[in-house]
Amino acid sequence: MKTRYWPAYVAGLLVSLATHAALAQPSLVRIEEDWQLHITQPDMQLDAPQVTTTMIPFASQPDLLLQVDLNHGTHPAFTNGGLQLRASIDDECVAQARSYSDVRLHHDFETVDWTQVVELTENGFYFGIINGSSETWGSFGGSSAAIYVAASAVEGELSLDGYSAEQSLSNSGVTYASNRIGHLRLKKVRVHLSNGYMSEFTLDQDVL
Repeated sequence: MKTRYWPAYVAGLLVSLATHAALAQPSLVRIEEDWQLHITQPDMQLDAPQVTTTMIPFASQPDLLLQVDLNHGTHPAFTNGGLQLRASIDDECVAQARSYSDVRLHHDFETVDWTQVVELTENGFYFGIINGSSETWGSFGGSSAAIYVAASAVEGELSLDGYSAEQSLSNSGVTYASNRIGHLRLKKVRVHLSNGYMSEFTLDQDVL
């Protein structure tokens, strides 16, 4: 696989436009976002803090949200600890996966790292977590933290070509107890194209 690296000033640009200009309009087939959450002093009794990241990767489907809830779950009802992946269309959850339910973040000055992946398939798309690591949950991600949505569940075309990292930053944040967060940071973005190229963007941009 061929790889191209871009400098840090690309933060906030439309990834697809920069990539297409350089690579003669291939289509995006996979996006990876590297996230980092640094916690100062969690509170197990209050399930604090609680964080949700949101990707809106399909420009033609602005109501299709791909979300990760950290230290809580929200569907079908609130649950403690762990993490949950959700795909929602018009506020209706169409797919979800729950991991480490009731295992609350509890280490002072803990850092949680993970990569969010959305990838087109022949008949839909996959959304999941890979390369997760934390003191509380150890290594996490893979098949236990993944969901699949069939194209038949979505009206209209599924295309990643309108993806913007800025949308992920502006729609993610701490939903409860932000005073217990050091930072929530989108570190890098990698885009994989249909012609086999991969481009990596270093952002190191905080949501808070």
